[in-house]
Parts: sequence; structure tokens; C-alpha cells
Amino acid sequence: DGGKTWNKGANQSMCMFACDMIDDTNYFATGNGKDFILSKHAGKSWDHGSDILGGPKGKSISFTSRTHGWAASKTVLCETVDRGQTWSKIDLPEGVSMIETVSAIAEKCGYIVSSKGQLYRTLDAGKTWTELSTPIPMNSDAFKPVFTTDNQSIAIRMDTDKGTLATICKAGKSSILLITTTEDGGKTWSKAEKHTLKNAPMTVI
Repeated sequence: DGGKTWNKGANQSMCMFACDMIDDTNYFATGNGKDFILSKHAGKSWDHGSDILGGPKGKSISFTSRTHGWAASKTVLCETVDRGQTWSKIDLPEGVSMIETVSAIAEKCGYIVSSKGQLYRTLDAGKTWTELSTPIPMNSDAFKPVFTTDNQSIAIRMDTDKGTLATICKAGKSSILLITTTEDGGKTWSKAEKHTLKNAPMTVI
């Protein structure tokens, strides 16, 4: 109901920095200690999967089904096809040393945003990457994206060629949320909507 009411959940884990859900009951989260947890019961109870690769903290996570998904720390991207029982490493684009967010779209396929704001796509589990665009201006005098933190301050989700991206930015002493969309697989983006926030958020999903 748009956040008017909330159901009580449970978290017997370390601090969580990113979460995803693929339907009303299947949730996934990652955070401190490379921890990966998952729920089949809408967050009422959680199970532990294998720790994601890299570390020390999970920063971003994106699942396409109950079994397949991507997760990333600041510096390592990995993929699971067995609901987080095992993870395999995906090589990053040349020159990229830090990840801000991930969006899986199919097995071996997905997008990342680097700490420099660049959007990349792979269709072969990182063997090759295509640099598509820089959706959020990185050198604007009006605002600065909140990058290189433990939290996920930018989120992207793609569905075929259509996608939405949201970013937390600092504008002087204020926080703003920028939201932009693409219709061509991330090559170009709409003029960003700007929403001033009363409080500084920790993450966006």
C-alpha cells in the first residue's frame, strides 16, 4: 500500500546494505561479512546462503529468479545459479576498480555502474563489456552523487531495453533523489527528476 503500513520481519544476521525481491515471498539481502541471506516467507524468516565473493561487505544484489542472481561488494562481482549455495566471479570491465550497483537481467547477462558513474553491460559473464553511458552527471556544480560508500546509493533495474535508475545526491546541505529512465538499453537517459528529501537516506533500491 505504498508504505502506509509495514509487516514485521526478522533479521538474525549482520548489517544489511542491499536487498532485492522477485515476488511477494522471495527476498534476498547482503551486507557485512560478505553475508548473504534469503527468505521464502516474505522476510518473516531467513536462511543463510554462502558468503558472496570479495569483501568485506556485500553492497548490491539483483536476482532474476528464485535461483539466479548477481551480488557485489565494492570491488568484486559474482553470480549464482543455485540460490546462493555457490557463487562464481565475473570479471569487471578494464579500468573499473569499484562497483556502485548491479542489475542482473539473465544468466551471465547484466549491468553495473562504476564509481565513476559509467554504465556497462555484459552478455557473456564479463568476458566482454560494453560501456553505454554515464546516466548521472558526475561533475555537476548543483549536486554530487554519494558514491564509494558501503551503502548502495544508486540503483538500476532493466527490463529488455527499458530501465529506471535512481541516485542519492548531495546538493549543498540537502539530499536529493534523482530518477531517470531509458528506452534504448541504457544508451541514452531522460532528463532526471529531482526530489528533495527531508532526511539523508542511507540507500536506494
